[in-house]
Amino acid sequence: MLIGAGHVTESLLKNSNYGKAIDQCVENIRQSKDHFMEETHLYMAIAHKATFSMTLELTTQAYEMNSNLRRVDKHVVQVSDCVNGLKDHLDDTIKTALCKPQVFPVASACG
Repeated sequence: MLIGAGHVTESLLKNSNYGKAIDQCVENIRQSKDHFMEETHLYMAIAHKATFSMTLELTTQAYEMNSNLRRVDKHVVQVSDCVNGLKDHLDDTIKTALCKPQVFPVASACG
């Protein structure tokens, strides 16, 4: 069966038109992929920046909390030292008072 020249030309034109449409679809897919990748990179950059910012803020808060705790601990030690000093002073005062000669008979705490 012989195919006429007109039929061959028509077939080639149809294939060429299909090829153009396919090429356009492939180009559209490529552009969509490129756009998606750009948007993804932008999103990732924003997410990294937000994560870094939050980490920096939390680190600063933790540092401030630790500084405050150290300051409070220092004051607790000072207060504890003062309380112990007062206790020792009161013990000495009581012991001294009990060891002095009394008008009333009191059991002696002196050695």
